[in-house]
Amino acid sequence: MLELIFVVEQVDQGYVARAVGASIFAEADDVSALYARVRDAVRCHFGPRRGPDVIRLHFVRDEVIAAAPGRAPDSPETPDAHGRWALRPVVSAAEAGVDARRRPTTRRRAGPGAPRDQRR
Repeated sequence: MLELIFVVEQVDQGYVARAVGASIFAEADDVSALYARVRDAVRCHFGPRRGPDVIRLHFVRDEVIAAAPGRAPDSPETPDAHGRWALRPVVSAAEAGVDARRRPTTRRRAGPGAPRDQRR
């Protein structure tokens, strides 16, 4: 028995389904229309070849909740736009004497494959 699994997510305008392990996608405004569009997309993808015996739709729903509701407003922890809690920096980069535009660098160990100017 051949089975094809779709991950279904609810978006602003309806539902989006994408197959796991195959390049098959479908969109619809409601669930019943999504069923028909997924079947049609599978038929179009496989053509005259034998398609799956079963199509499984896995509906995914994201929910975001506050980790600790009721925090004090003067707490260094504040929720971001998505309701997740994050620590506010106590000091800014300028106050700490760090150039915020500069990217951190890592030194590579010079070895046989390194350019000549990095070899010791």
